[in-house]
Amino acid sequence: MSVDYVTKEFAVDFELLIEFTKSPLTNDRTLAIVFTGYIEKYLGELIQYRMPGLNSKLRKKLFDPDGLLGPLSAKIDIAKVLQSIDDDAAENMKLIASIRNRFAHDLRISSFDHSDISTRVRKLRTDHLWKNLDAETAKKMRDAVSGYTNRGLFEVVAINICIGLHNVHHSLKN
Repeated sequence: MSVDYVTKEFAVDFELLIEFTKSPLTNDRTLAIVFTGYIEKYLGELIQYRMPGLNSKLRKKLFDPDGLLGPLSAKIDIAKVLQSIDDDAAENMKLIASIRNRFAHDLRISSFDHSDISTRVRKLRTDHLWKNLDAETAKKMRDAVSGYTNRGLFEVVAINICIGLHNVHHSLKN
């Protein structure tokens, strides 16, 4: 997936996320929590943009953690209703949220190779990521991804979700 509409803020975020994934200090738990946080950030920005009548009082009421659109699952559902994301993206975001929650709420889980996490990671959908590629390149990408570690697969899907949300948001602005 390409970054079609690059804002300075997103370029900085993107570079920081890439550096973050490469750091030997970044463990699996932290990676899952941080990527999910960025997905939630970009999803929230997209939804807010799609609500032109949103003032600061309503924004706080809706998007605060205890507000109607505070939970990530609520943001995913409303983005789907607004047709800002497709079924594959929604399902992947829900899986990523569940992975983040398992890491955050069970300290015995520390790796993407834990059976519960691995099962969820392997359910992440990737075929839609290659839909705009020619058949030969798409096959190469599918073959490559099939050999990724659980962490690598999570990273690929999560970064593509961030890019996709950024693209949708900024394509609406232009």
